[in-house]
Amino acid sequence: MSTDRQSGKLTCSDLKAIVASSIGNCIELFDLTVFGFFAAIIGAQFFPNNNPLISTLSSFATFAIGFLMRPAGALLLAPIGDTLGRKKLLSITMILMGLASLGIAILPSYASIGWLAPVLLILFRLIQGFAGGGEWGGAVSMMVEHAPENKRGFIGSFQQVGFGLGILVGTVCSFLLNTFLSHQQIISWGWRVPFLIGSAVAPLALYIRRNIAESPEFIAFERQDKLPARPLTEVFKYHYRGILSVIGIGTVGTAAGYIANQFMNNYASGTLGMPMGRVSLLIMVASILQMLLIPLWGWVSDKEGRIQVIGAAAVLYLILIYPLFVLLSQHPSSFTLGLLVFSSAILVSASFGPLPALISAFFPAHIRTTAISIGYNFAAALFGGCAPLISTWLISRTGNLISPSYYALFCALISTVTAVVLLKQSRMLSSTKKAV
Repeated sequence: MSTDRQSGKLTCSDLKAIVASSIGNCIELFDLTVFGFFAAIIGAQFFPNNNPLISTLSSFATFAIGFLMRPAGALLLAPIGDTLGRKKLLSITMILMGLASLGIAILPSYASIGWLAPVLLILFRLIQGFAGGGEWGGAVSMMVEHAPENKRGFIGSFQQVGFGLGILVGTVCSFLLNTFLSHQQIISWGWRVPFLIGSAVAPLALYIRRNIAESPEFIAFERQDKLPARPLTEVFKYHYRGILSVIGIGTVGTAAGYIANQFMNNYASGTLGMPMGRVSLLIMVASILQMLLIPLWGWVSDKEGRIQVIGAAAVLYLILIYPLFVLLSQHPSSFTLGLLVFSSAILVSASFGPLPALISAFFPAHIRTTAISIGYNFAAALFGGCAPLISTWLISRTGNLISPSYYALFCALISTVTAVVLLKQSRMLSSTKKAV
């Protein structure tokens, strides 16, 4: 560790690595956000059906399929970060993300090429998910390992700021398209514009990543010839409990984030009949709030404890989400929608801010990228990416407008229980150390 890191100071090289690491999450969430905003249109173009709900469900299923590939990316790509370097991994994932965005942007519709259109759309989402599975853990490892010990909560939170920034920019882009283009123009070509933008940013992000310094902790292991030959074997043999903890503690943030953003747009405008422009504006403002609060909660976690912050957020979400859904479904308005998405923004940011530093501390550096990638991406695949699909399916199955809150409650309960267990283990460990 360098003198600057020991003294708690960040070098220019560190700052450059932190910025470069957060870009990938931003691009991925930008694409996912616009996909969620235009889910009904994409569904109609690639999965035509007389029932619009079936088309939307098919679109959200395609959205979810990409997340189901994230564990595969974690298993196959993430070990590159522990054997060849975080920098190499982040270059590979950026190339894959850029190609997938471009593919979606220029893909002909079902009316033009028939069944090949939905097959290729699914393929590009699979590529995006596969890349995302390696991206998140590599970026977190790079950020945290460039940060001083006493600032890892704050610095690591900027990986999740990329999450918030991607949602924000995607929401702004969707809002502008809905404002300045006619509905027919959006159907014809407007929905493709954001994916073109994402594909255009990817080469710039790749250039930046290729010119950053490698993680100092990875370099230290490389110089000592202590890099793992089979990181997957070591992770599953010795660190499976840590992976389960990552899945549990990461559930509420991923699920709540996608419910409040990707699902809520279609729910508020399509199901509750609220004006799409107003819905987009409220979600955009909530995204700004979330993005600004994430580093604040990361900083608080450096002072007060990471498990405490995430645990409190999970408990509050568990208490609030059901009455907020009831209020919105019975009285759909800007006020009730704002109340739900702003509350979610505060609690999701509290869940996300401390998360990178917390789960990084669960594992030693030489297998860190592999381990946190597997844990977080299983949480994202099982509970986050499936949230819009499950929430939409619950409404179609039950006819109950409040039913999506049941899924949200289930996810919040998982993280609450995990936080309680982790906090108890942390206190027992602290007591043992004091006794010794």
